[in-house]
Amino acid sequence: MRIYFAAPLFTPYERDFIDDCTRRLRAEGHVVFVPHEETLDADDRSPDAIFAKDRGGIDQAEAMLAILDGLLVDDGTAC
Repeated sequence: MRIYFAAPLFTPYERDFIDDCTRRLRAEGHVVFVPHEETLDADDRSPDAIFAKDRGGIDQAEAMLAILDGLLVDDGTAC
């Protein structure tokens, strides 16, 4: 299954948690799109370029996994 993994990714802990979850999903044979793993051209790291790359991952996904824990939901994840 192709999965888009949406979660806050601003701290080392958050990225490590996502990386651990992603390893487990991939070990089960899933294809996982993780935004912070994606690279962009050095010349174009604009918000529009980031949105387009992420949107491509969403459009190709069969499922979305979103981490919504905590008192406030991350804006990017909610979007």
